[in-house]
Amino acid sequence: MPGVNRGEMRTVTGRTAFFAAIGALVVCIALFSMGCNGSGASREKMEEIDKALRTGTSRLTETTAFVAALEEFDFENAAFLEGALNTLDQSRDAAQALLASIDELQALSYGGGLSSLEGYVEEYSTATVEAVEELEAIYTGLQGILQAIEPVLREEAVITQLEEPGSDAELLGRLQRLEAALDTSLVALAEVEVPALLVEYKSLFTDILTTLSKLVGDLVATASGRSPNVNMEENPDFLRMQELMAGYIPTVENLYDSLKITGIDLLIERVELEINDLYMEVERQ
Repeated sequence: MPGVNRGEMRTVTGRTAFFAAIGALVVCIALFSMGCNGSGASREKMEEIDKALRTGTSRLTETTAFVAALEEFDFENAAFLEGALNTLDQSRDAAQALLASIDELQALSYGGGLSSLEGYVEEYSTATVEAVEELEAIYTGLQGILQAIEPVLREEAVITQLEEPGSDAELLGRLQRLEAALDTSLVALAEVEVPALLVEYKSLFTDILTTLSKLVGDLVATASGRSPNVNMEENPDFLRMQELMAGYIPTVENLYDSLKITGIDLLIERVELEINDLYMEVERQ
């Protein structure tokens, strides 16, 4: 190099190497702080994502706990209505907690090689939001149905839980109150708006109460002496009532199987597998 002796060249080269080393160190520190070249920050980020995911999925089963409560229905089960309504509230709370976890997941950063995980999380989040929206409509519809049939359940409890009536007049009074409650419940039930998934359940209860109303009418006629020779066991409505009650559990099971929330397990598994793969990748670094 003209005008520069070897000593000067060594000095310049040394300075260049020194500044290059400093520059590389700064870049390394920056990358580490971003989680791109250090397992600590990346692992911390994944743990944050994993925690948000598990917070929501831990409440997943509760969102459909109302199904088991519905299966407890029986005219002789006086605790059914209160238990079902309470479980509906618990399921609704769980669904809101699940939505909150989705908001948390979507607010997190997915930089530093987590783009594939972000895709799986987005897919899971979209499906979950849609499923919870469906559940909210189910909760509201079921609450309306249960509140509509409450007068019948209350009067049925009086008949089945109390001691046998002391006279025909007392029996007639109980039956007439049940008959009036059936009329009230059928009117209220007809006014309940339900989503498509609840149409079968509502229709079943409409048929059950309608058939029961006919049976009670026959019992009132018998108790009052207007039709003393009615054979209830051979009554077509009695047989129809048995068929309807036998179809209750399958109807509830069909409702559960049709819920979108029951189909997101595969999406959760994809997210969990991706997180596990990323954990393993970090450990190998």
